[in-house]
Order: sequence, then C-alpha cells, then structure tokens
Amino acid sequence: MAAIIEWIKKHNQKAKTKIQFRGFDMQDGHEALARLAYFAQTYDKHLSPKLDTIAFGIKSNRDLDNVYHQTQALEEHLKSRSDNDYPKITKENLCDIKRYAVILRQSVGLKTHVESRDGYMAENIQWLLLNNSPNQRMIVSADNSHITKISGKMGSFLKANLPGDYLAIGFTFNKGTYAAYGAKKFYEVHPPYAGTYEYLFSKCKFQNFILDMRQPEIAAEFQISRGFRSIGSMPQETTQFSETMLSNNFDLIAYIEKSTYTEMK
Repeated sequence: MAAIIEWIKKHNQKAKTKIQFRGFDMQDGHEALARLAYFAQTYDKHLSPKLDTIAFGIKSNRDLDNVYHQTQALEEHLKSRSDNDYPKITKENLCDIKRYAVILRQSVGLKTHVESRDGYMAENIQWLLLNNSPNQRMIVSADNSHITKISGKMGSFLKANLPGDYLAIGFTFNKGTYAAYGAKKFYEVHPPYAGTYEYLFSKCKFQNFILDMRQPEIAAEFQISRGFRSIGSMPQETTQFSETMLSNNFDLIAYIEKSTYTEMK
C-alpha cells in the first residue's frame, strides 16, 4: 500500500490528470461533522445550533432515530442551496459539503439500522465516479467480504448499477502475517487445510498468480463451495476460513504465497 501511494505522489508531480485518493466508508461520521461545523461557522452560522444538537445526540447515543431525522433535514436543507447562496465558496467545495451531510446521515443510519453499510459504500463510490472526471477509472480497495458480487454486498450493488463496468478481484494467500485491531502488533495466519482453496493454490507450480474466472473453463472448476480465507479488521483466532463458491463471488483471484502485515509509520 505504501508503494502505491508513493507511486501516486510521483505520478501526480508530472501528470496533467491527477490521481485522487479518496475514502468511501461512513462508519465514523465525526470527520463529516467537523467539516460541516467549520462550514457553518464560516458561511452559514444559523446551521451551527442544529449541528450542535446532532453532535450531542451522537455523543450521548440517545434517541438516534430522532438524530437520524435531524441529519435528513440538514441534508435536504443543503441540497436546496446553490452556489449563489454562498458566493464565497466554490461550486466544487459546496458539492463536497453537501456530500458530507450525506455521510453524516449515513453514519447515524448505520446505528439505527436504516440501511446497510455495503449499500452506503456503493452509493458513495458511485457519487465519486459521477462527480469527478468523465471516463475515469477507479480502484476500490476493501475486504473481500465487501467487494464480492453476492447479494447484499457492496460489489453486488456496484455490479447492478454499473453493468459491465465492475470487476471484482478477490485476494488471498497461503501463509504469513496480518495486522488487526487487537492487543498484538500482528497475527500469524492459520495454515490452509486440505479441501480449502488456499491449499489447492499452494500446490500450483507458480507462487504468485492471478486466476481469471471469467473464462468458462476455469469458472467451471470453481463452482463448488470450499473453505476460503476470510479475515476482517479484528483478530480471528478461532477460524479463518468460510465456505465460499469463488465463481459466484469474484471475477479474478489474486493469490500470493506469503503476506506481510501492514505497520503504522
């Protein structure tokens, strides 16, 4: 990941078309709230009391259904505003502010179980595509469990709403380490057992490869549920494999022999 970011920095120093590095998750709405608060203090002071009420509700974790309705009202208010209402802010910045209101509403919506996190993430990705350069391409980095094409997941929404334009690339590996939100700096992965996809891949003559399941003859070999490595943001010491039919979930599989945990610098 660090190498990718360094490459983007060097590319952007010379390229006319810059590569953007954007986020699309909305679990934590505090950054959106902070951006909206700054906007209110600078350009629209009558919004400040409304944002204070929302912030108190989020912090106290009380009556979140009402807080959600307040974020909806804030979103609708900003939607009705144009750049003529705020002559000191650019059209692009106002567009971002309106989106921060959406993100704030989504973050509260997760707590009230209004909609799914995967649906929200897909919505935000599509917004990024529509509000930036035309004909652009985007690489979306997320857990396999989000980019998968199965129903209800982020990938399924993107596949349905961007027909022919979404390519789901799953990642897996044989051995190594991973970082997680736990007491340890890193964790060892469990070795794959006979019958898992990773065990099968580890027997190939290539250590690192990409498997293209868009090819019918390859897809036919993976239309069976087997154990497939599944690790999220938390340590998973009990089991790291879940039954998965790869051909239904992904278009490509990128396999590497050994992983190395990420480290905060």
